[in-house]
Amino acid sequence: MKKIIFIFLTLSYSLICITYSNAQKPVSDLYKSLLTSHDSLKSGIYCDLAYIYLDSAGNNSIMFSEKALQYAKRFNNKNDIVFAYIMTGSSYLEKGNYSKSLDAFNTALEMSKKSKNYYQLHTITNNIGIVYKYTGEYDMALEYYSIALNYAKQCNDLESIVQSLTNTGNIYVIKEEYDTGLKYYEAAINECGKQDTFMIDIPSIYNNIGYIRFSEQKYDLARNSYEKAYHIFDSLNNTYGKAVLLNNLAEIEIVTGDLEKAEALINTADSLHKLMDFDDSRMNLYLTSYQMFLDQENYYKALEYLNKYDSLKDSIYTKELDEKVKDIKTKYEVDKVNAQSQAKDEKIKQKNITNALLTVVILVISCLIILLFKQIKHKSKLNNLLLQSNESLKQKDDEIESNLLYARLIQESCMFNKQEKIAYDYFVLDLPKFTVGGDFYMIRKAAEKTVFILADSTGHGISAGFLSVLGIGIIDNILIQNICLNSILNNLNNKYFEYITKSDTLRGESLSISMISIENDMVSYAGSKHKIWKYSRETNEIEEMKTNSDIIGYNKDLHFTEKSIKVSVGDYIFLSSDGYPDQFGSESKVKMKYNLFRNHLKACAAMSTEESKEYLKAKFFEWKSDNEQTDDILVIGIKF
Repeated sequence: MKKIIFIFLTLSYSLICITYSNAQKPVSDLYKSLLTSHDSLKSGIYCDLAYIYLDSAGNNSIMFSEKALQYAKRFNNKNDIVFAYIMTGSSYLEKGNYSKSLDAFNTALEMSKKSKNYYQLHTITNNIGIVYKYTGEYDMALEYYSIALNYAKQCNDLESIVQSLTNTGNIYVIKEEYDTGLKYYEAAINECGKQDTFMIDIPSIYNNIGYIRFSEQKYDLARNSYEKAYHIFDSLNNTYGKAVLLNNLAEIEIVTGDLEKAEALINTADSLHKLMDFDDSRMNLYLTSYQMFLDQENYYKALEYLNKYDSLKDSIYTKELDEKVKDIKTKYEVDKVNAQSQAKDEKIKQKNITNALLTVVILVISCLIILLFKQIKHKSKLNNLLLQSNESLKQKDDEIESNLLYARLIQESCMFNKQEKIAYDYFVLDLPKFTVGGDFYMIRKAAEKTVFILADSTGHGISAGFLSVLGIGIIDNILIQNICLNSILNNLNNKYFEYITKSDTLRGESLSISMISIENDMVSYAGSKHKIWKYSRETNEIEEMKTNSDIIGYNKDLHFTEKSIKVSVGDYIFLSSDGYPDQFGSESKVKMKYNLFRNHLKACAAMSTEESKEYLKAKFFEWKSDNEQTDDILVIGIKF
């Protein structure tokens, strides 16, 4: 059995060593500084601009890094030259150009060796290790993490030492060399102890050690590590972490046969989840308990926890999803049969008309009187046949429309099934091209976060609607276990690859998606082939936020990135599929495109969310006019 369990995954760092005070200034102030500062200071300002634009669309970060390098070389500012090369390497790393990233980092490395700045050398070698990790060259990654560790020890920086040890342990775990990975995790913990310094990552590392020991069936060692992690979480009053560890400890007791103790641990974990209103975690706990007891063939207890799961959620979601998918398939087949029936009726009609004409020709030759009589009789028959055919066609058309409307209800039920009331002010503009569309959105609460998801499936109509229901089900299943956006995308990509891309007939289907999670004034975002926009009240500008260019489902084991921004009162976040800017206009016969669309979004800043929705809707129909709608339209706006 594959264990459904929370594991605090080990960390991977990518540090950009920036020491300039200007890095915290607004962009407008930095641009003003370029106009007023002496040329000898401009290398530092350009480095700050490169850092600010590191996560933005386009190549601004690369351009500013190269400008910084030009000015630093002009005035032979060696420290700024090194920082410019670090920013250049980091910029190319963000763009996925690993070859140029390595060139820049290696140049910075050679220069830093001469100055013997060990903290700087640790940052550079650590980043080189990250590049090799991304490219799958794990031996090279290990080599540079080892070098980074040596530099961290020379500058006696505890955080850098623990970081390097943990990163090294991560690589060995990826390679499934658990013994070596454990040595590095334990070394990281020992380093903290040597300096009598407590670090927040220690309980997570203990938990991971316990998980590895459990996988090796070394249950006493696993229990010891889990208990250490539990006591540290307890000292931090981390209720969620304590509940996860209790669940992990319960699984050990089940495997070793002490079911009574296991149930006591599970009940304690459940009470902690109830205390903090972690309903999603409770459902995961019940489902985990059900599967663990089922694996031990304790069917009575398995059924008990399954009933608890059912009482918290109307029915097991996967079963519900299967039923809805079957229903969609059934309606699709019904539509297909109706279309075939309509084609058959047309053939019968054409055959009857042909027979009637032949009869008329024969009757004309035989007798004009008989011809007249037959024509009258035939006309009467045709009228009756046409009347019946029209009634039949109308009935079939009504049935098809009814099926489509019901399919839309199913699609909306999937989107809204787990949607709870949230505290944020938002609007949703949803205009599918047909009754059922491929665009879908989800609003979910997970732990302390609120998650907004907008996705665009390939195509339109029933087929795209089916893909959207599949995507919603997969995402909801992942959300039960994980609320990290990049992990959600990684898992979604692999599931989509398994269900769709590996099919001999569905290889061309794909999914574009954008998602954000909100916690207090921090917004994390990630996505695939989608644009996200943020309107800043402070600057009165709207900024495009870049997501990954990889397409969901095209390749297995993609690694998506998650980034975070801070928002203030009056800011606006917009998510959109490509349907709105891709709409053709009535007069120009060209697409709206993103510049005009962004202007519309910026205009929404002074409006309420309801006014914004109606404004965008009005502008869309004004642009489209009499043209056919090109694609499904879906826009979400969240006003802070």
